[in-house]
Amino acid sequence: MTLQTAALTRPMPPDNIIEFNFRREEPVPAQRRSTSLFTSDGRPKPSAADPIRSLADIKAMQTYYQSLGQIRNYTIFTLGILFGLRAGDLLALRWHHIYNPDYTFKPHCDVIESKTRKSNNPAITADIQAVITAYRDTLPADIGYHDPVFISNKRDEAGNYRPITLSALNRILKAAAKGVGLTAHISSHSLRKTFAYQLLKQNPGSDEAKFALQKMLNHDDFKTTLTYCGLAQDAIDSYRSALGEVIL
Repeated sequence: MTLQTAALTRPMPPDNIIEFNFRREEPVPAQRRSTSLFTSDGRPKPSAADPIRSLADIKAMQTYYQSLGQIRNYTIFTLGILFGLRAGDLLALRWHHIYNPDYTFKPHCDVIESKTRKSNNPAITADIQAVITAYRDTLPADIGYHDPVFISNKRDEAGNYRPITLSALNRILKAAAKGVGLTAHISSHSLRKTFAYQLLKQNPGSDEAKFALQKMLNHDDFKTTLTYCGLAQDAIDSYRSALGEVIL
């Protein structure tokens, strides 16, 4: 029997046998990462939030809210920087996170972060207590122990208080930044970044402060923390400025 005849007479495999094709497939080319500043539909991509680097600018924004009688906005701006929570966790605060059942202050604000499910317990200092008390005095008398701390002007369908939204917080911050002439990109994430930036600026050279901040932000290394809070960019700007002074 010739090879050609054998090939013709070879029995076909049963229907339940899977035949594999072992031909070498061409590698799928990796998708190139777009460096465009715009999305596919032509809208600008969001840029990273900036910290507020100047203490004078922080004071200016606080004064802006106070001058307009916006005590809630002043309080959320101030606590957002002092607590260092993510914006979503800040807006999710309820009064039971801050007060004991008898409405005395807790020593710490007991928070489980929504992103990491880890505990984050910013201290409620005497200065923070004063800010919270002044804000609470402006709220309706029927605010309860389990109601949101930063309430919206609208209630839900059942008549319950609801927290302000992330988009509302962004509008609140951007309005103040524009009002005081800030050119930095300010958004809800600027509060946490400002906390990190100012903590390191107020504790220069402190390894303890570096370690504490890195741990709180859940970063694997301190270089990530420096980049996150904007100090790495400050260093780059400083080096470039010094180089310009030599060359120009």
